[in-house]
Amino acid sequence: MKAAKFVSVVLVSCMLGMPIASAQMGMGMQSSPQREDPTAAYQAGIAAFNARNYPEAIRQLRTARRASPNDGAINYALGLAYNANGDKGEAKTSFERAVRASNAPAPARLQLGLVALELGDRETATEQQTALQRAVTACDATCGDARRGQLQAGLDQLTRALSTP
Repeated sequence: MKAAKFVSVVLVSCMLGMPIASAQMGMGMQSSPQREDPTAAYQAGIAAFNARNYPEAIRQLRTARRASPNDGAINYALGLAYNANGDKGEAKTSFERAVRASNAPAPARLQLGLVALELGDRETATEQQTALQRAVTACDATCGDARRGQLQAGLDQLTRALSTP
């Protein structure tokens, strides 16, 4: 099951034109007034994730999150690592933090919805579907075709998942 989830995450990332490492490294990192720079731990976490060393990815990404707790990219990557490691509850918590961030990656709501479904939380998944629909509707020329495409792809995938018994 872990391998299937990893493949799913990789396929989603590739489908959205965002290889995991390049999509996450440095993209959207919020500057923070904290003393510790999360970049090295974040990059080490992404490298560990790509090497399928999920416990190390979690350790590194938790270090990065301590330095920048409200960063959407860090929380999203941490959610992916927890999910790949089979810890759905922690994955959901990290994805929830990611979607609240101003720099939430486009697929964060999709991943939150999917993990919520796996946990039997259809209400949260439906809320994420609604939020994705609003985001697609609100995405105009300033949003950009790439982001709109990512949001639409996430909405389509979550809608399919919700319609599957």
